[in-house]
Amino acid sequence: MDQFLNIVFSEYLWGVLTGVGLTYLGAQLNQKYFKISQVNTVNIFCDDSINNICEYIQSLDDHRDRARVIDRNFIDLLEVEISIYGRNREHLIHIKDKQARKNVRDFYTNVMIQVVKIKEALSLFSEASKFRNACQNGSEEYVRHNENALAFLGDAHTACDRLVRLANQKNELLNDLNN
Repeated sequence: MDQFLNIVFSEYLWGVLTGVGLTYLGAQLNQKYFKISQVNTVNIFCDDSINNICEYIQSLDDHRDRARVIDRNFIDLLEVEISIYGRNREHLIHIKDKQARKNVRDFYTNVMIQVVKIKEALSLFSEASKFRNACQNGSEEYVRHNENALAFLGDAHTACDRLVRLANQKNELLNDLNN
């Protein structure tokens, strides 16, 4: 019995118990702060990514207004930004507000849909232009291919206009995300 009491009242036992207790408390606090940090990181990621996308869209629109050309480099930048989102999409579960999470997901989806429409329309425009250029200038076939090419180019510009409208919703989306 004396040995048992010596163990119970020894500094070693109380040191071990204190160490275990402090370790448990530290782990709990670390987990709490990690979750807060994770939410902040996801919000910062979404904020940065959405701002980048909107900046690329604005640059695409400015370039389109100046040069009357849809620059594929901006489309490629949008695809890169969307792919970064795609690789980190699973972290959106840390956004508490389900509506904000849905709005962020819808924004990225809608941007990608328009990017695909632009690429498809530009590809069809390029093909129609090749057929047009192979025809004799002024022939019926030339006119038909020219009309097709211009229609595809118009579709690409329409999709660009939709991208600009999506970018104009940025402030509302970021407010939902940060609230």
